Amino acid sequence: MKLTRLVPVLLVLLLTGCGKGGLPSFVKGASVKTYTQDGKAWGEVDVSLNTGMFVLPALELPIVNPKKPADVLGQFSLKNILGGGSEVGIGLNISEIIHTPGFDGRSLPNGNPIPVAGIGDGAVSFPITSGGSRLYVAIGDKAAMVGFALVIKQFDQLAGYFGGIDVFLPVHLQNGITGTVGLFSSSSPSQSGLAVFLDVSSMLKASSSSQVTSLMISDLGYGIARARASEVSQSLSFNTTSLSAKKMRRINNGLNAVAARGQRVTVQ
Repeated sequence: MKLTRLVPVLLVLLLTGCGKGGLPSFVKGASVKTYTQDGKAWGEVDVSLNTGMFVLPALELPIVNPKKPADVLGQFSLKNILGGGSEVGIGLNISEIIHTPGFDGRSLPNGNPIPVAGIGDGAVSFPITSGGSRLYVAIGDKAAMVGFALVIKQFDQLAGYFGGIDVFLPVHLQNGITGTVGLFSSSSPSQSGLAVFLDVSSMLKASSSSQVTSLMISDLGYGIARARASEVSQSLSFNTTSLSAKKMRRINNGLNAVAARGQRVTVQ
């Protein structure tokens, strides 16, 4: 079978994958945990991705304060999984990150709004790489969201097919984690890629450690963290895309064009 017939698997996974009914899913699984370290509250979000025929690179990068790069706030990693797919690992020093200005977290790398409702101005973003990929965080008193948008160099080719169109589908995992996954695109270079946003409100509950919960309550009680937290609703919702047959064809043609040039892609 030709590569150009195989690679639309990514689109099929996006359109059929919600983690229900045994159907294949782009987001195969996700987990959330919290702990304390050196008197700080930390959170970990792990996400398993089924990327079809695309091979993402292996990465392990610090998440830093963009204004003070020496201040490390966490880490972001991408690892290839035996048998295909990738594992995303996100570690966050929550006590520090909620008090760090960061960048505006309301927009994707292409300038369009992130597909998350209920966070107001409470979302903040941090660079994962120097090429536009971003980590997103929004933490309130009752709800929390973590997401990432990976700018993929080869997806610049999508501009001629559906530049400026974002495609997001729902995620509903068996462990109760919900969110959205999809593609974002632009007619400008280095502004297209894939993104995942998840409801990680479970990290605010005392299921793992009452000490973590007490730390978070204290950390959210003042300064910039308080201002952001007040913007986040008690529950989150995720915006998804309704696709016409015409739009489906354009997306499919664009992914075929990317696939024709090879499987391995570059995160910018």
